[in-house]
Amino acid sequence: MKKKEFEDIFARSFGDSAEWQRWFFSNVVEDDLVMLGDEINGKSASALLMQPYDFLYAASVVPSMYISCVATRPEARARGAATSLMAQALNAAREKGAALCELIPADDHLYFFYDRLGFATVFYEDRMHFTAAHSFEGGRGEEIKPDAELLAGLERKFGCGILHSSADYKNILGDMAVDGNANVIAVADGDDKALLFATATRSNVNVKLLLADTQAVATQALHFLRQREPEKTFVVSTPPLSGEKSFMRPRGMGRIVNPLIMLQSLAAAHPTLEYSISVHDDIIPENNGVYIIGGGNCLRQPELENGKPDLELDIATLTALLFSSHAAGNIFSLPARRPFMALMLD
Repeated sequence: MKKKEFEDIFARSFGDSAEWQRWFFSNVVEDDLVMLGDEINGKSASALLMQPYDFLYAASVVPSMYISCVATRPEARARGAATSLMAQALNAAREKGAALCELIPADDHLYFFYDRLGFATVFYEDRMHFTAAHSFEGGRGEEIKPDAELLAGLERKFGCGILHSSADYKNILGDMAVDGNANVIAVADGDDKALLFATATRSNVNVKLLLADTQAVATQALHFLRQREPEKTFVVSTPPLSGEKSFMRPRGMGRIVNPLIMLQSLAAAHPTLEYSISVHDDIIPENNGVYIIGGGNCLRQPELENGKPDLELDIATLTALLFSSHAAGNIFSLPARRPFMALMLD
């Protein structure tokens, strides 16, 4: 029942092809992943999908929820239905054990909408453009069979972000197959590996993700792709490794829904760290309090017994700080790391 209502709201809100919608609702959407909002005139006014993903943070794997397909029936818009449902979803994610939520806004103006709900723009990608004449010579490695294990291994090596399971990998391939003209290429040079996912049009190739241990195997993967897709421009997305704003593009937003889990992971990874952070959260009041880090542990208490905390932050600022650049974290004497997220069926 929930899935059927969600499908109706989805069809009236998004412009995806009928073929893709059939694939999506047959292979990805399940009743227990759907959240419906309050009813208006006997029908749920809004809906969203909330999918569980493992998230690698500070050498720990923590539970997370990816929120997508947030939509409101046309006749119920401008009444706060999506805002109310998102608040419910964030509280539900915490109750289900998640440490954070991720999403990719469907339009640029929605970044401001999610910002009001405590989300911060923390996911970036490096995006590079290559002309049709670029041949990608000079790489090393042989082509191997791509698989879910290779993707998971490279994601873990990056060290911070979404981890895809074998089931996720199957859905990624299904999604790309519906798009048509898809390429998944893997390369190995000894222990060094590379993996890319790309879709092509008549004139352009969109490399949705390129993960690689070294530049040499990354170049070789692009070289093999060039052999399959000659005389086309390439747009290549990779994790945000350059640190250069000329390459980096916003990819999505994150929102901590349980600071204790995140800060406990941070404390365990940095046992010498001693820090206190006062956190304020308008939507999840259980998160309000002072988090005291020390000796590899983190404790939460209503307030600091003596003195003032090292930092006083709202939940969005805490999310932005923990997932900022290493240099930004150093300003506050806190370890920070940019995360990465890709291939989210968006």
